[in-house]
This record gives sequence, C-alpha cells and structure tokens, in this order.
Amino acid sequence: MTSLSPMRASAAGAALLGCILVAGAAWQVFRPESAAPVSAMANAAVKQTTPDVAATFRRGVDAARNRDYGAASRAFREVEPYWAALPNAYFHVALVDRRLGHLASAEDAARRYVAASGGDIAGARLLADIQMEAGHPEHAVVTLLAAAGAAPLG
Repeated sequence: MTSLSPMRASAAGAALLGCILVAGAAWQVFRPESAAPVSAMANAAVKQTTPDVAATFRRGVDAARNRDYGAASRAFREVEPYWAALPNAYFHVALVDRRLGHLASAEDAARRYVAASGGDIAGARLLADIQMEAGHPEHAVVTLLAAAGAAPLG
C-alpha cells in the first residue's frame, strides 16, 4: 500500500468532497420533482429571448430532466448562440455534456457558467467534478478553493 503526502492527501480529500457535493447538486437539477425551479428558469428565458429560442431551450431542459441527454444536447445546440442570454444555460449544457461523456465541452460550459454567475457554488462544484472525471484533481482542488474564497479561479 502506498501512502500519499499530506498535501496530496488533502487535495485528494477536497476533490473527493467536491465530487460528492456535485453528485447531489446534479441530482437536484434532474429530479422530476424539481420541475418547479426548472420551469421558473425556463419561463424567465421567455422574457429575454424569442419564443422559438425559449421553447427550444425549455425542450432541452425538459429532456434533460427526463434523462434523455441526447435530445437535450440537440436542443441546446440549436440555441447555442443565445446561451449567454438564457438563465443557467451554461450550467445545463455542462450537466448534459458531462452525462454524455463530452468532458472537454462540459468543462468549458461549466467554466463559462462559473465566470458568468459570479462564483455560484453549484457551478464550482460541477466544474470540480468534471475536472476530477477528466483526470485533473489538482484543478478540481483549485476550483473548490476558489469557490470557498481561498484562491482565485484561473
């Protein structure tokens, strides 16, 4: 059995905690009983974009909530130019891309969400989880520390 240095053990523990927390956050978003917050978010999108864009985005959110990640991804890609104007679009895209195994695009979307949301903790946990899955625990630790206010996210 090999032992980890205290610094590596601490980093691994923080990254593991991040994975556990993100799993809970993702479950909250995609549970069928969490339809009310998702619907409220989609309804807010209607006020900021055209009806077709908002309806397509909502279709993607509904597909993701029903665990049809392929359909969700296709719907989100149709409205990709409008992601910055749609509430939490980058977060939802990151979740769906992660579920589909597209870790590079999931990480990019999660980074954009964290940057746009001013350090939202759920976004930071999602980003850290994606970084762990991509084999970068050191990046996940930096992300979690930045979310806790201990280091700048970079």
